Parts: sequence; structure tokens; C-alpha cells
Amino acid sequence: MRGSNCWTYHRLVVSRLELRLRPPRRACRARPTSFDVEKLQALEVQNVFAEVISKSIPHLDIHTGNLEDDWNTLSSHIFDVRTQVLGLKKRFNEDWFDENDEKLAVILAEYLQWLSDTKQLGTFYAEVRKLVGPKHRSSVPLKSRSSEQRLTAK
Repeated sequence: MRGSNCWTYHRLVVSRLELRLRPPRRACRARPTSFDVEKLQALEVQNVFAEVISKSIPHLDIHTGNLEDDWNTLSSHIFDVRTQVLGLKKRFNEDWFDENDEKLAVILAEYLQWLSDTKQLGTFYAEVRKLVGPKHRSSVPLKSRSSEQRLTAK
């Protein structure tokens, strides 16, 4: 019974489609090496660096006539001297929690109070569970009085 009274030809199908294009994956680049240039503030290190460079540059063969080869030889030599004299910069992951514990506790308390005031109890209890930590439930098997047989519930 198709017709205008049965809604078969008059129903519209509406859908929302949200397409997201992922950015192309790029290969991870190697972290650039950074040298500990703060050592150059010491006069002794400045003198050692200048001395090593000035002694080793005359021994380089940088007069080949090809400018690019000469530059690559010189730059690689300076790179090696920097690595030898200055060394690489050490990276530290500083704990910022220790300095900001009080501030973080206040912010967290305000957030939990806001969750409670706005009656978002599911999120409130989830955050409290994160603070308290997981519950460790363990069950110890029961043994009979003679300690020969384990009792199990079925």
C-alpha cells in the first residue's frame, strides 16, 4: 500500500557525518644535539677551546678548490672539537610538584568542591578514587578445621 498516505515516499533521511582527516605521519626527527655552552663562561674553558681550534685548523686540508667539501671538513672538525671540549648538555626533568604541592592541593580541592556543588557526583567520585588509589581486594581461601580441604563457595 504505497502512496502519499503511508509515508513511504515522504520520509527524509537526515544524517550528520563528521569527517576528520588525519595529518600524515611524519618520521620522527632526531633530537638536535645541544652543547653545554655555559661552560664557555669560564675563562679556562675559553682558552682551551681556542687553543685546540687554533692548533688543529692548520693541519686540515681545506684548500681543495671545492667550497662545499672545504666547508664540510671545517664544520665537522669544529663539531668534533665542541664535543670534545664542551661536551653535550645534560637534560634534566625537574619535578615541579615539590614546589607547587600547596598550590595544587588548593586547586584540586576547589575542583572537587565545584564538582560536588554542581552535582556531578560520578566525576567527583572518580576523582576521589584517583586520589585514594585502587582498592586491593584479596580473598583468602577458607580451610576446613582439619586444614585438609579448602572450602569454596558455589
